[in-house]
Amino acid sequence: MSRFATPVIPALLCISMFLAGCAGGPEEKEAPGAAGQIKADVLELAKQVMAVAKIELAERDEPLDVPGYDRIESRRKEGVPIEVTGVFVENGKYLLVPEPGIPLDDFGRVTLRTYDGREYEAVPHSFLMDAPGMLLRVKIGEGEAAPAAVAFEGIKPFGFGDAYMSAHLQEDDAVMDVAVVGGAVSHESAEGEKEVGYFGHRALGALVLNGEGKPVGFVMAERMWDTPEGRTTWRGTTLMQMRRITCDEMKKMLEETAETVRKSVIKLEFTYRDEDGEGYGMPGGYSSAPEEVFGLVVDERGTVFVPRDMDEGTVNRIEDIAFKDEQRVRHLGRFVGLSKNFGGFVVKFDDMPPVPPVRISAAGRMLRAQPFISAHIVEKRGKTTVIARFNRVSRADRIEKSKYNPDPPSREDAGLNIEGRLETDAGDLAVNMDGELMAFVSKIKFPDAPGADDDRRFRHYRYRPGGSGDYRYLIFSRISETLAGAEDRFEEDVMPKTKREGKRVVWLGVEYQGVNKDLAEAMDVKGPTNSGEKGLLVVYVYKDSPAAKLGIKKGDILLEVIPEGKIDQKKELRVDGHGGGYGRRRSPMPTWRDRRNYLTTLLTEIGKGKEVELKYVQDKQEKKAALTLELAPPDFETAEKYKDEITGLTVRNLTYEVRHFYKLKDDEKGVVIEKVEPGSPAEVERLIARLLVRKINDIEVSDVEHFEELIKEAQKQKRETLTVFIEFMGFTKFVELKPDWPVQVEE
Repeated sequence: MSRFATPVIPALLCISMFLAGCAGGPEEKEAPGAAGQIKADVLELAKQVMAVAKIELAERDEPLDVPGYDRIESRRKEGVPIEVTGVFVENGKYLLVPEPGIPLDDFGRVTLRTYDGREYEAVPHSFLMDAPGMLLRVKIGEGEAAPAAVAFEGIKPFGFGDAYMSAHLQEDDAVMDVAVVGGAVSHESAEGEKEVGYFGHRALGALVLNGEGKPVGFVMAERMWDTPEGRTTWRGTTLMQMRRITCDEMKKMLEETAETVRKSVIKLEFTYRDEDGEGYGMPGGYSSAPEEVFGLVVDERGTVFVPRDMDEGTVNRIEDIAFKDEQRVRHLGRFVGLSKNFGGFVVKFDDMPPVPPVRISAAGRMLRAQPFISAHIVEKRGKTTVIARFNRVSRADRIEKSKYNPDPPSREDAGLNIEGRLETDAGDLAVNMDGELMAFVSKIKFPDAPGADDDRRFRHYRYRPGGSGDYRYLIFSRISETLAGAEDRFEEDVMPKTKREGKRVVWLGVEYQGVNKDLAEAMDVKGPTNSGEKGLLVVYVYKDSPAAKLGIKKGDILLEVIPEGKIDQKKELRVDGHGGGYGRRRSPMPTWRDRRNYLTTLLTEIGKGKEVELKYVQDKQEKKAALTLELAPPDFETAEKYKDEITGLTVRNLTYEVRHFYKLKDDEKGVVIEKVEPGSPAEVERLIARLLVRKINDIEVSDVEHFEELIKEAQKQKRETLTVFIEFMGFTKFVELKPDWPVQVEE
């Protein structure tokens, strides 16, 4: 033991007392004297048995690559120690403190300082099993006396309104301060846990005393609670009898957990197809570069779970999924499904080489203050690395219905709200003290307050407009059906698709323009449109479309789309200008409008097959109609196409919006030029995109398949020229192409 060289600055005593809920009677008459004596006894006890622990941060070669570690690293660089307040226990052998929340490897020199300036060295010794606290072993020099220790008294459970006090020791600018405050039991939680509410301050590391000033507990968390099975964050006798995990045992657990998880993790390579994404209001393009993600092998049948989210557009573009085994042999897997309720998806490998699956705990829930090990997976120097850290459940309750969450998850795979003390990333894993996988961190989506989607209309990812993300732990034993591949647990129709299938949109079948203040006034619809603030004016209705079947007609105004049973997720329809830009700029003239516009994007995000209510104005009367959302017919971007290398023409089939633009009848035939290759015979003759090809060599072209047949027949006949009959907006022309047929060598 040693003392500070500088004189101890006189202590400041900040004393206040509030004995809420004390019983009345004769004792109340003696309150001044009794209260004064209790106050003096509490202060004297706190001075003797409490200390502030200063934990200097040990040097590291490099910071840990885990969420939230930058704050610890910042303190290390600035030389700022971690400070926690504790109480001496077990004859002064240990200092009991709240968990400081730093890895064991970060513990450097630990110094304990008491109220009167005594100083001790200490080392981390153990963690409490079911309370967020740890013991620091006090180093007592030979011949030196151990510090005085608190002896907790057993008391019956506090009842509502029962009084208690707490004493807290803190150091500020080398001045020690003891604060005493009072409070009373405030409420009982839904889980049957009695909780003690603070009055005055919420200080961790405070000594808890009953109304008589007897020490009965120590504050380990901001909320003090007891459970019938004996878990607590404050009751002293329970804390002292609680099972402990020594720091040596914990280090060994962390090492074993990291290695076990690493063996069950495989690195998946996702390859995507190219997307140019030039459509109006859509993302500016996607890369086809491979992406590597980590997956967890969960059984011996080749099932791999990836605890991360993926938006629908990305899933649609998946071309293949593979991983390489230790011999660098590449194995192909198949996408099973994307979870409806949380960020995660399942992949299946039919030829999975031997990979030890992770052991999954059968426990259906995690308890408050329960210890576990967080596993964070990273790529480090070309190798899969698992960083294991000691963690503890800080919150575990059920998700309740509220105005901001009108439709809380009721399925077994998303029914609990579990959080840990340490900051985590989506995909982090929770392993229990027996080495079994319990949970993973996932992003869950809840709807925001009504109207929150007003300026989120062009969000091109899985979650619907008007939502906000929330990360929490989800328990593996509760997602068994998802891991087994049950179809009803996955997003409908969210699967890898061909480029053409991936571009299909949900439609209503209208062309529209935005409504403004002047238009609303002229049409006498200022009320329904909020003076032109919302509404889409229908300017054309496609034949046999959902809108046509509902009786919607030109001049109607679309107001709102409401998903069935989700009034708080209604989408008010509003857009500036006309309904979507023109097609891709591969021709000098504007043509038909892009099918990927504001309205089709919104409906596609709600999803094919979903029931909605459509509100609209017709003949100045507000109406509503039920509608089942459906995919639009193939449009120009998704129609069948054919590229001819000889002529340099790429053509597509006629689609509904192209026929509308050219005012073609249903029985009129032809194909549309999508692209003309530079330097080709077609470019020499000045053909451009968006022209109609009606005939070749005086034969009417039916579709792209027929176009291909006619070109091949001309090649077979070795015709020196191709006579192409083209049309644009009523103007027609014959063009003579001079193809350079390849020379065929006869065998």
